Amino acid sequence: MWEDIWRYAETISICNRTRAIQLRIIHRLHISPNRRHAFSPTSSSPQCLKCKTDTGTLTYCLWSCTKIQRYWSGVLQEIENILGVDLELDPVSLLLGLPSRHVTSVGKRRLYNILTFAARKNILLQWISDKVPSIKDWHKILFEWMLEFMLNYAYNLEYNLFGTEMLNYAYNLEVDMPSDSQRVKLVAFLVQEGYEDNIVIAHDIHTKNRLTKYGGQDYSHILKNIVAKMLSRVINQTQVDKALIENSKRWLTFK
Repeated sequence: MWEDIWRYAETISICNRTRAIQLRIIHRLHISPNRRHAFSPTSSSPQCLKCKTDTGTLTYCLWSCTKIQRYWSGVLQEIENILGVDLELDPVSLLLGLPSRHVTSVGKRRLYNILTFAARKNILLQWISDKVPSIKDWHKILFEWMLEFMLNYAYNLEYNLFGTEMLNYAYNLEVDMPSDSQRVKLVAFLVQEGYEDNIVIAHDIHTKNRLTKYGGQDYSHILKNIVAKMLSRVINQTQVDKALIENSKRWLTFK
């Protein structure tokens, strides 16, 4: 069992910070209220910050607290609806990451891992607060992490429209358009997080006004301007070549 738990923690993400969250749970590194009280008896209470009725041990705050149990029950019910299977309220699976025996297909196991990890992170984000983690907050984490989860499972992310600078998307004025500088900043962030093998960039020149003849940046814009910008943002030449050449070559040849 522990071999499976360790393997899951190591493969949950290629992002070190994400793996660290799971490893901290396994190693019991979070300081619970009762431990904090032992360090400083006069300035903190040993009780659970959520229910304020029982001693806040690590296990209690992650699992046994009545308010946390209601949260886990709500999470499990939604996961059952998503996956179409009956699941158990099992702390070994929901906290330590051991795949549920009721989820057998590879695709559903991956989704189960994503959903349960986000639920754990939701608890930890409220660790030193009396706020009880909610299903709404869980949904928010899932939405924010969707990009990372896609990249973890070998999807490619294309940053498109380099050379197009406008305030809003032409077909939906509610959607703000990023600038080239913002696009490069996001690419640099993903490279630093370890996703340099999953990024491709492009102009998407599909109208005449994008050509030099009609006042546009033309097909040379990335090579003439964006590469220099990338190199100035802690992206090295090897990583630039991956975004421009190697990743596209692998993707287009299905390798």
